[in-house]
Amino acid sequence: MKNFKMAKVMGLILSLAIVATGCRSGGGHDETAAAELKAAMTNNQSVKASEYTMNLKGTANVQEKADDDEVNLEFDIGLSGIANAKDPKNPQFSMKIAGTGSLNGGDDESAEGEVRVANNKVFFTLAKLSDFDQDAMTMAMIQPSLGKWWYVALPAEIVAEMQKYDYSDDESKMTPEQKEMKELFDKTDLMKNVQKGGEEDFNGVKTVKYTAELDKEAFMTYVKEASKIAGEAIPESELAEIDRVLDIGDVEIKVWVATEDQTVRKLSAEFDVSEGKDQEEMEKFDLALTFEMTQSNLDGDLSVEEPEGAQLFDLMGMMMGGMGSGAMMDSEDMMMDAEGMMDADDLEAVVE
Repeated sequence: MKNFKMAKVMGLILSLAIVATGCRSGGGHDETAAAELKAAMTNNQSVKASEYTMNLKGTANVQEKADDDEVNLEFDIGLSGIANAKDPKNPQFSMKIAGTGSLNGGDDESAEGEVRVANNKVFFTLAKLSDFDQDAMTMAMIQPSLGKWWYVALPAEIVAEMQKYDYSDDESKMTPEQKEMKELFDKTDLMKNVQKGGEEDFNGVKTVKYTAELDKEAFMTYVKEASKIAGEAIPESELAEIDRVLDIGDVEIKVWVATEDQTVRKLSAEFDVSEGKDQEEMEKFDLALTFEMTQSNLDGDLSVEEPEGAQLFDLMGMMMGGMGSGAMMDSEDMMMDAEGMMDADDLEAVVE
C-alpha cells in the first residue's frame, strides 16, 4: 500500500512538472523579446548533439477524500547524459538517473541507474537500490544484478523508422510528419507576457535571461494538433486534466539564452500548488516543485560507448541467479529477445 501510494503521487507530480515548465510569470509583453525567445527555441530544434542535465525536487502532501491517510513525500531526482543524432543510422543517447525520496518522514530511499542507446542497442543498468520496504527474498533476487549491464537489440522496425528522420534544417529531407510538426510550431506563438532581463554568465557562456507566461489557449491547441500529427491523439479526459493543471498553480519561469548562437542553455521553474476544496477526489493537495534543465556542448564531439561486459537481457537467468543457481543460463531457448522483453512503443520512447 505504501509503495502504491508513492507511485500514484509521483505520477501526478511528474505530470504537473512537465506542464508547469511553461506556465505563469510576470505581467507585460515585449514583442521583440518574444520574437527572440521563439527564435532561440527554434534554434534548439536544429541542435544535433548536446550534453544535458535535468533536476526535479520537491515536497507533496496529499490526502484523498476516500482515504483518511495523508501521504507526505519528499524527493530529489536528477538526470544527465548525452543526446547525439548526427548519424541517423546510429543515434546515440545516454541518461544517468539518480533519485532519493522519503515517505511520511521515513528513511530515505534511493536508486541509481543508467540507460544508453548505441549501435542500435539499448543498454541499461541498475547501479544502486535501497530496499523500499521489499521482502528479503525479493531483494535477494535483485542484489546479484546490481551494477551489471544488460542490453536488448532495437527491433528492425524501430531502426527503420528512426532512419526515416532527418535532423537537419533541410525541409526537402524531412518526412511528412516532420514537416507538419515544423509548420505547426512555426505558426504557433506559445508564449505571452515575455520579458527580457539582463546578461548573466552560465558555465562560461554569456546569456540573457527571459521570463514568460504560457498562452494557455495556444498551448492546448498545439497539444491537440501535435498529438494528431504523431498519430496518437490524446483522449479528451487527459486534455481536460492538462487544462485543469494549467489553472491551479503559481510558477515562475526563467530561460537563459546564449548571446553568441541564440540557443536556450538553461531553464528553471518554481511551481507551487495548494488546493483541495474544489477537487472531486482530493481532500488536500499541496505541492512545491523546483525544476531545472541545462544544455551544453552543443553540436560538440560527443559519443556514447557500449559498456564493457554487457549481457543480453535474460529475465529468467536473472531470477535464477538471484536464487543462487549461479551464472546466466546458456540455453538459447531461455534467452528472451528484444521483441519479447520490450514492445516497439516502449523502445521508441526510450530512443526519442
